[in-house]
Amino acid sequence: MQQFENNTNLFVLRVFRYMFSKKESFSIDKDELAIRPSVCPCFHLMESEVGYYQSLADAEKCIRKIVKKKSNDAYGFFVTELPIGSMMHSTDYVSCWRYLEDGSLWLKSEGPSNLPRQLRVCNKEPYKGRDPKTIRFKQGDIVEIPRNDYAQLAIVWNTPSTAEQIEKVREQLRNSKDGSAAALNELSMGDSYKVVTYSVSENGAVNYCVSDELSVNVLPPSRPVPRKFATELRNQLKRAQEEEFDLPF
Repeated sequence: MQQFENNTNLFVLRVFRYMFSKKESFSIDKDELAIRPSVCPCFHLMESEVGYYQSLADAEKCIRKIVKKKSNDAYGFFVTELPIGSMMHSTDYVSCWRYLEDGSLWLKSEGPSNLPRQLRVCNKEPYKGRDPKTIRFKQGDIVEIPRNDYAQLAIVWNTPSTAEQIEKVREQLRNSKDGSAAALNELSMGDSYKVVTYSVSENGAVNYCVSDELSVNVLPPSRPVPRKFATELRNQLKRAQEEEFDLPF
């Protein structure tokens, strides 16, 4: 990791649009299922424009302009803050903000994308926990996760750690003699939800996946969720809880 004296930050705005139509519903795409091993319930998106700004205010001004257009087909907006003059991994950032279709701010991240690496680059404090008032979902809630080219359904398993929860874990770690365990737990206490998703193969087999998703990327469903998908998500959450080991925070 190389760091320079220039601490000016750059704000990158990424615009996501509906690939086909705003009215596209959650579905299992049969055309994709013919060429992929498995497919998840989703609808299609595409990343279109990218803008580079000297301030968050300038990026937000651009968002407002896009939203005001009559032909607006934007799904949402994602702004990342990057330190100029520092080497980073291509997917890392200092802070990030998620904006909804109408341009309103959904959520701001509570820490850099990669704790040990990025704390050294941007002099940020470790993640100290999310304010419970900004934890919008609870275990069992069905949510929407936007990706680069689609938005998929998921169900919440665990919510982001609060300050109180993190302090309890760190107190245990301070009394622990296992340094590697401490490092692992420090990495795990990020600003993210633990969620379960699932996919269906051509022969009808269902497989689940457990992942940690940044809080800013966990959204309420933007369209009705078919009952069969909701039922399957609940079944897969139960299955994951029976089969997977869960960390105690």
